[in-house]
Amino acid sequence: MKKPKISVITVCLNAGSKIERTIQSVIQQKYSSIEYIIVDGLSVDNTQLILLKYKTQIDVVISEPDKGLYDAMNKGVAKASGDLVCFVNAGDYLFSDDALSFLSNHINWDRADLFFANTIWVDTINDFIYTEDLRYFYDRIHLFQDNYPHPSTFYKRSVLIDEGGFDLAYRLLADYEFNLRVLVKSKRPYQYINTLTSVFVTDGLSFMPENKTLKSEERNLILKLYYSRFEYAVYRSVFFVILLKSAIFRKIVRRIFKLKLNRVFL
Repeated sequence: MKKPKISVITVCLNAGSKIERTIQSVIQQKYSSIEYIIVDGLSVDNTQLILLKYKTQIDVVISEPDKGLYDAMNKGVAKASGDLVCFVNAGDYLFSDDALSFLSNHINWDRADLFFANTIWVDTINDFIYTEDLRYFYDRIHLFQDNYPHPSTFYKRSVLIDEGGFDLAYRLLADYEFNLRVLVKSKRPYQYINTLTSVFVTDGLSFMPENKTLKSEERNLILKLYYSRFEYAVYRSVFFVILLKSAIFRKIVRRIFKLKLNRVFL
């Protein structure tokens, strides 16, 4: 297949302090087949002035009220015409100007519906930066413990449409529910590409302290949808949680898989 057209979607609301870096990381890509869509929830700060500054380099701008983050992301998908869709929301950014070029050169289009790569996490709460090595990613086990961030996740547009998009019943974790729906329930094939694609800043809605309870409630509801009672009980048990956090356990896993589970750069 020829190199896929990639629709990059940025969702924002009153993001004037951080959206410019996001925009620049997209428009500076060396990859030629990019469609850039920005969905703004009718910001009242200087966001729209920044969008005006780059209007000739943005293909589609939607600026109107929405029902939240995932409604805006669904709106972006509805306007997208690319073969692949990636969400690089305000504050996040692509790692380098050849990130999409490198990724596209390694896509096995005929054998996968979803593609993901490595991400640098900027943890603004605990004040450190880290990246994860996902070479031994296994969908069902990994996704019970955590989601992977959308800036380094590339969906075939047809998958987003066929699977019905993001469920607005979830205000904080609709992307998590969608990934479980696609990978655990529908068992769609995926491809991991060993490259750094994006930087994900943990300052969004789901990381705000005031949303901690709602996030936990949504996560439990989602897990119970896609995992059996037995799996849920085992994976949520105190013993299992302690085991996962055990330095000895991690050392054994590293030795078995020759894997660094978590590389932390202080």
